[in-house]
Amino acid sequence: MLTNVEYRAGRGALIYTFGGNGVVSWSARYVASPSGVAAEKVAIVGACLLQVDLSDIGESTSAAKLQAPQRISLPADALLTDLVYLDIGSATVQTLAATRSTSVTVSVEPSAQALVVRVRS
Repeated sequence: MLTNVEYRAGRGALIYTFGGNGVVSWSARYVASPSGVAAEKVAIVGACLLQVDLSDIGESTSAAKLQAPQRISLPADALLTDLVYLDIGSATVQTLAATRSTSVTVSVEPSAQALVVRVRS
């Protein structure tokens, strides 16, 4: 189960935290524009757009399923300009991260308790 989504600017890390048992499926990719349900619900602008999809997360703790996207507040000096996640139901969450620069490096560190997506310039 997805229990938390947060961004730690000092580490350049987008962190998804999980509870319970099971395996979470994920994909992270650069996109020209949002795809899937996020495309219909999210307005986001940046030099580069990273989409992270999580599936098989079990029941989410979010009460906002299929409703308004949740924006995560960012410090003014963060590499990201906008960060939005959307619980689209069916045990799936989509996240969109817009960056200030087109030259960013992304690494993904999966574990049983968390998925850490690092975005660096």
